[in-house]
Amino acid sequence: VLSGSMEPVFHVGSMVYVRKTEPSELQTGDVITFYLTEDTIVTHRILEKNAETQSFQTKGDANENADGGAVPYSAVIGKVVFQIPFLGYIYGYLSGGVGLMIVGGGLIFLIVLSLLLDARKSHVQDRGKGESGNEVVHAK
Repeated sequence: VLSGSMEPVFHVGSMVYVRKTEPSELQTGDVITFYLTEDTIVTHRILEKNAETQSFQTKGDANENADGGAVPYSAVIGKVVFQIPFLGYIYGYLSGGVGLMIVGGGLIFLIVLSLLLDARKSHVQDRGKGESGNEVVHAK
């Protein structure tokens, strides 16, 4: 959620989970996510459903006016099921350049650590074996 148009229901920085839903199943009052343009996705509430033109009139809860144009059924992604507050901020940070470097570096670190631990474990096991490969038991 990038703007406050759906406050106080969906706060800026939240991430919403959207379930793909047939537009014919959606009703007035449902919150939907749809393509406003090819690059812009919006989450607003359905004010009116027009089955004849197969479109919706939508509005952000915090906006005074309805959205400018009708939303065609074909632009609907689905119905909002739930939100996770602040997850959008984390996703936005991690998907940026610095975040990707941190995540990538962390993954490389974990892989190297795993390889080192496996090598150490193999070395410790090999030290306990004699030349024949059998385990050597030291008695006092």
